Amino acid sequence: MILYRDIKKLYSITRGVEEEALEFESISCIPSIKLKKGLYIPFEGEKGLFDAIQNGAVSSLWSRSINLPKWIPNHFPVFFTDNIDYALEEIMRDYKQKLKQEEWETMTKFFINHTEKEKYDTTYEDASMNKKSLDVVFVEKGGE
Repeated sequence: MILYRDIKKLYSITRGVEEEALEFESISCIPSIKLKKGLYIPFEGEKGLFDAIQNGAVSSLWSRSINLPKWIPNHFPVFFTDNIDYALEEIMRDYKQKLKQEEWETMTKFFINHTEKEKYDTTYEDASMNKKSLDVVFVEKGGE
């Protein structure tokens, strides 16, 4: 399972509560999915972040080049990155490395909209060839 400290190792500039043992049961790029203890990676900006929090996100990544919305609670953990597009890939790569070293009963689930981010299909195929594979759920975007 991915922990707060795992993400902080990748993205050391943070804001909000620093809870080292906080577990992320899900990581999502899709703000409309119900998450349990979710880390949201925003590709849809401020509106997406608001929806993700409403749906269970307990933390988020955020681009350092974009002002964080003023309505974000002070205690809400935010990790800042220079490249939000690369963040999910880096987190998955780090998680896959951890899987080689540790066994967990509970895995972190990744929710990815692969119609917008084709490159994650390759990441998933690569991960699924290992003995221990990532639990990645690809979600098609519904009619808009």
